[in-house]
Amino acid sequence: MSGGTSVNAQAYMRGRPDDYSGWHKQLINNSVSAGCPFKKVLPYFRELKNNDQLNDFYHGQGGPLQVSDPGRVDVVSRFFSQSVQTVGVPFTSDFNGTCQTGVGFYQFMNRAGKRCSTACLRHHPDLTLKLNAEVQCFLITNGRVIGVECRDHKGSVQVIKVRGEVILAASALVMPKLLKLSGLRSGDELRRLDIDIEVELPDVGENLIDHPEVPITAYSRSRSRYYRQGQSLRILRNGLQFKMFGGGPIASAGVEAGTFVNPGGPQDLPSIQAFCVPTVYLDSDAVNFAKDGYGMTITTVVIKPKARGSVRLRSAHPADMPLVSPNLLGHPDDMQVMVTGRRFFLRTFDASPLKCWRVAVQTSSPCHGRIPAIVLELT
Repeated sequence: MSGGTSVNAQAYMRGRPDDYSGWHKQLINNSVSAGCPFKKVLPYFRELKNNDQLNDFYHGQGGPLQVSDPGRVDVVSRFFSQSVQTVGVPFTSDFNGTCQTGVGFYQFMNRAGKRCSTACLRHHPDLTLKLNAEVQCFLITNGRVIGVECRDHKGSVQVIKVRGEVILAASALVMPKLLKLSGLRSGDELRRLDIDIEVELPDVGENLIDHPEVPITAYSRSRSRYYRQGQSLRILRNGLQFKMFGGGPIASAGVEAGTFVNPGGPQDLPSIQAFCVPTVYLDSDAVNFAKDGYGMTITTVVIKPKARGSVRLRSAHPADMPLVSPNLLGHPDDMQVMVTGRRFFLRTFDASPLKCWRVAVQTSSPCHGRIPAIVLELT
């Protein structure tokens, strides 16, 4: 239960004020009365949080969401922060404060080593949780949703009607699928699948936005304290250390330091977000050409991609997964931002103290392994 908050790296980020200003203008332009300027949503963020360090204009205490400083910071994360400062990026103590640009350490949605996710709502007195009940479509009468149709783990279909509202919160991929299966779409896609159109909504499934992420890996002769810490007797030792003293590698979320920068325009809003992982972190498409070993990984992420993808129905059967086309780096500006960002972080590996720590830097291939990775022996 709870989706991404049960599986992600727990880094607490809520977006910057200009994000909300842009969404607010878009809603107003689309004749939506309920806008979302930052000054209106910030009080809700403050009320929701229980920050273990900050209690100011941007942060609150006493709420159900536990937000904490990292339980452990590896020396490699500190090297990363210092090297990024060496190439001209200022240190920041708060990515969710007055200015996002800078390098520093993330806060995380946890407390005392325990993840805080929306799964805690399962005990809410006003909530009845029904597990293994997959929603298949909405029931629509006269253009209004009156309930949902779901299927349990035994295959039985059940109809649940409502007196109030149906709130859809099923991810950016599942939501358009359910809307289309319910007949909220126009055009040939639903007609081809013999799905009756209940409401004309031509943009359902369009304008999918995702953030392309590409790693840079550096190798070192010195032993990283996170390398293979989940194997053999190390995991037993680390578990005992955390259980008895609340520290050690398990106290880390795996990502501790990061930065927001705009290498192409230092005075402009950040275009790249980076995560520093103090071990060699290999995606599934990189394991065939990237070597394992002691080191670190910096993942570079395009913050405001211009490319747009789509979500299509594979069939009219609710059990079938949708056809997703993220179109990552499909816009030439996104590719330029990524290339500029990667060049910037290659420079950080040639700045102190990372320069003295690493022996080689490897960048991944853009062709999913068909071209060998580039290994730079920086001296």
